[in-house]
Amino acid sequence: MAFIIDTEHGILKKYFPQPEETKIIIPENIKIISAYAFAECENLYSIYIPEGVESIENRAFYKCKNLLVVSLPKSLKKIGAEAFRSCISLGEIKIPEQITCIHDATFTDCRNLREVILPKKMKIIGQVAFCMCRKLKKIKMPEMLLQLETGAFAYCESLNSIVIPDGVAEIFTNTFYECSLLHFVFISEKVEKIQSEAAFSNKTAFIQH
Repeated sequence: MAFIIDTEHGILKKYFPQPEETKIIIPENIKIISAYAFAECENLYSIYIPEGVESIENRAFYKCKNLLVVSLPKSLKKIGAEAFRSCISLGEIKIPEQITCIHDATFTDCRNLREVILPKKMKIIGQVAFCMCRKLKKIKMPEMLLQLETGAFAYCESLNSIVIPDGVAEIFTNTFYECSLLHFVFISEKVEKIQSEAAFSNKTAFIQH
């Protein structure tokens, strides 16, 4: 394995792909995985991230096209914007309990992502966070969720039902745009505003207050 590591600060700065390596175990004593550290490492299909890692920075695993399995530690507190964008083979992900925000485009174009488990204390799902996750059929929104931002689930073509928690006061434009199989949406009476009709482009969806 070929890593550049700042051992003093516990930062994994860069991984250099090796042709024979398809599985990676992140070294111990790492706290931060830097931006672009594993970006476009197309040989990788499995990555184990040990306890102690607290932050995965922006685009850290961007375009790891063959990445099937990622183990995220309980110690993780942040997953940056576009961290797993275009990991087109990723099938499932469990977000650790300390994560309260899914940043913008974190899982955009994870087109084979079928299952996502969100932590109970999740408060924000950012812009286009799960956009183009075309195989995602269902996702349980955390009860403490406060904000679903623009395009969060746009083009999730397999999504068939959704329950919007009480804490979400506003549904933004294009949140569920082109979710063609979305036939049931439960919206709490506490939702104060739906920005435009484009929030739900599927006109056959059943919306209950």
